[in-house]
Amino acid sequence: MSLKNYFGLSSAIELDTLTTLYREEANNPAGANDLKTPDGLKTISPSINFITRFVHKYLAFTRSRGRCHLIQLTRNLVMMLESVFDKLRQDHQNLERCADCTKDLEINASDRLQVVGLLEFVKYGLSPVEKGEDSKAIFTEFFNKNSAVLSKIA
Repeated sequence: MSLKNYFGLSSAIELDTLTTLYREEANNPAGANDLKTPDGLKTISPSINFITRFVHKYLAFTRSRGRCHLIQLTRNLVMMLESVFDKLRQDHQNLERCADCTKDLEINASDRLQVVGLLEFVKYGLSPVEKGEDSKAIFTEFFNKNSAVLSKIA
């Protein structure tokens, strides 16, 4: 696949994913139960919930429409998640200077844990997804099995 075709395919899948999620969110906003890490113990922000849903939809679209290019297309996902994680670390550094920001620090820590979980899942846990299994269920299993390691990374 040429670089031009790759960028076209990647952009099309990203736009399709974002459009689908936007329509879903407009018709049925996320509830409080959706704003939890997969183990159900920590609260995440609505923006990280949206990113989580984006990752699952993106993987589903990639698997159904660009299966032979799954590895190439997931590289974009890795770069996006690394950027999100970097921004969350910067936010954490800024929040540490704030005296009244304990709740924000807790949510930031949960957000970093969720994003690290997604990042490591995309890097190391996609084998069942490639075979056609549901990425959300596989991610939940991956997250719960590796939560101790993910907490150290986050």
